[in-house]
Amino acid sequence: MREFACLRLAAAGILAAFLSLGAGGAAKALYDVEPSEIPGKPGSIIRIWPLEGGGPGMGGNGEAFRILYRSTDPSGRPIPVSGAIYIPNGPAPAGGRNIIAWAHPTSGVVPPCAPSLMPDVGGMMWNLPNMISQGYIVVATDYPGLGTDGIHPYLIGESEARSVLDSVRAARALPNTGASNRFAVWGHSQGGHAALYTGEVAARYFADPTELNFAEFMRVCVPLYARTPLPPDAVARIEMNLALTAHWDATSARDFDVRADAERVQCPVLVLAGEDDPSTTIAGIEELVEALPAELVRYERYAETGHGVFRDRPEAIGVVREFLAAAEPA
Repeated sequence: MREFACLRLAAAGILAAFLSLGAGGAAKALYDVEPSEIPGKPGSIIRIWPLEGGGPGMGGNGEAFRILYRSTDPSGRPIPVSGAIYIPNGPAPAGGRNIIAWAHPTSGVVPPCAPSLMPDVGGMMWNLPNMISQGYIVVATDYPGLGTDGIHPYLIGESEARSVLDSVRAARALPNTGASNRFAVWGHSQGGHAALYTGEVAARYFADPTELNFAEFMRVCVPLYARTPLPPDAVARIEMNLALTAHWDATSARDFDVRADAERVQCPVLVLAGEDDPSTTIAGIEELVEALPAELVRYERYAETGHGVFRDRPEAIGVVREFLAAAEPA
């Protein structure tokens, strides 16, 4: 019988073990998903099953479930991710139960290696009984490609982080968990890598516009780009390219920095900036101006002005005319 190499954590330590195609069949039965089920809000639940026994140490102190929830890959494409969740017994305290998102160590690289498929999945989470007894909800993602179909993007931080963050959303989405909006990430080995990237990705990922929150993004964020409101017809023409936004966030946005090349500029440069610009901040603009050759740059800074300098400050077009008239042909 063909076997898949996986790592399994036993109570006495970390042991190398193998899961056969029988486990693979279990993965298929539990976490098979139809394409039509995948689109939806990140963190929303696709399916849920009781996790018998809940792992070592639960001892009737809470309930445990396997979950299949929605997430996104680094390109923004919706994907299903599996995992497990542990919920303490009793009523939630005032303010709700805080969440610990457990990021597991390396368990393998194929779907049958998902920790949530292992009978002692709770044994992979050290101190689980204490976390439950102190009232924490513990949610444990399997990461993409473990449990669910597809290639497991091993040590790809963006992928790990999104699955961890959406597991937190899934914990909040489940009814009757009493989950609060506060969470911490606890990881070991590969999970430590996931925890590190979750800290880097969280603010951006939770704030990124999606199809589901695009209307709210337009209501809250677009007016901040300019002090002078955009005409309604202009707002209506704005479209969101989610794939392009996700690609930018995951690639170029990480190291986009023109300051190193700015000193090589050999022609006159005019920089106009709004002090209230939420996109290209005034601090960033002034770092760029400082990097440009001082004898070639003209810098104009406008108070009470957003990203749309010419909308908020129509007189700025006069500065452009002066600049063009004074600049000698290259």
